[in-house]
Amino acid sequence: MSEIYLDNAATTKVYPEVIQTITEALNEDYYNPSSFYRSASGVRAKINHAKETVAKALNVDPKELIFTSGATESNNTIINSTVKRGRKDFNIITSSVEHPSVMNVFKEYENQGVDVRYIPVDEKGNLDLEWLKENLDDKTILLSVMAVNNELGTIMDLASVKKIKDKQAPKCIFHVDYVQAFLKSTDPRINLKKIKPDAVSVSAHKIHGPKGVGALAFRKETKLKPLLLGGGQEEGLRSGTENTASILGFSKAVEIMGEKQADVEKKLRELTDYLAEQISRIEGSKINSPEDGLPGLLNASFKDVKSEVLLHMLDQKGILISAGSACSTHVKDSYVHGAIGLRPEYSHGTIRISMDETTTKEDIDTLLDNLKQAIKNLRKLTTRN
Repeated sequence: MSEIYLDNAATTKVYPEVIQTITEALNEDYYNPSSFYRSASGVRAKINHAKETVAKALNVDPKELIFTSGATESNNTIINSTVKRGRKDFNIITSSVEHPSVMNVFKEYENQGVDVRYIPVDEKGNLDLEWLKENLDDKTILLSVMAVNNELGTIMDLASVKKIKDKQAPKCIFHVDYVQAFLKSTDPRINLKKIKPDAVSVSAHKIHGPKGVGALAFRKETKLKPLLLGGGQEEGLRSGTENTASILGFSKAVEIMGEKQADVEKKLRELTDYLAEQISRIEGSKINSPEDGLPGLLNASFKDVKSEVLLHMLDQKGILISAGSACSTHVKDSYVHGAIGLRPEYSHGTIRISMDETTTKEDIDTLLDNLKQAIKNLRKLTTRN
């Protein structure tokens, strides 16, 4: 049975060129980059070049970037660093639909008595900017908002968020979880060159790179406080022997994605629009993603259908999709569904379809045929019971 993989928002298949880069690094660049002999210096040079590549893609100076184990560490680092430097009377703000690696950190600080505020969203996941204007003030020390929602594909209006922040809280740290947007969208609302956030988190495995490596870019004025202490690597901001092979693989993935981004984005826009149109014709369906969302990601719900059962039925046909964030698989109900006001009869039947450059129209048609049949069969069983 051939496989149709449509869960790229969870993780992506590693490019063959990236695998080759990693393999060569494991074989040839095994030296500790912090050692003083010539071979180690060569490894250090390659890591520095990789840093330049990733930094350029994020529009920052290489000195303003550290490699991490992934977006979770990057998010935790900037949030904890900012809060621990906070004065007695302050507040922090995030949206009500953030990734768990941001949301759970904010919840933890809320449990500790910190004034945490959550930006509401509409039924498509768009931020309530009027609420932000009313709640962001000179006591806000951190504003953390994702660029693209990982469940809905909603592209956040970060350009407007930045304007509000600069006007009402210019000293506030503006952090962006850029994981689902990195090298996937050229939308002006999340253009880093124009927005210039104070900190940005990215992850390699969302762009056909290896798992276990990511980056945190930050402006010098941010005064980052390290999460990990030890040997003083990464200018003392992220101790631990560098994961050379993965870092070089990450850099290679950035190079490849950057070269083909425009063509892939156009292709995925067409496939996403086609998929949305076809799903909307299914009785009892509801498209949760906005029309101007991320190309390649579509979230939809089906009334009176259990998504877990639906996913298993498609899995048996070799079609792999998800019900939402892979980082929330052990949570019964997605808080994102609650934030957008999705009613239970739809929420329980929600699926997320996320494509990549290899996805074809034939793949989508095969998904649609099997999806329609599975929904039909499940509703027959429901009616009988």
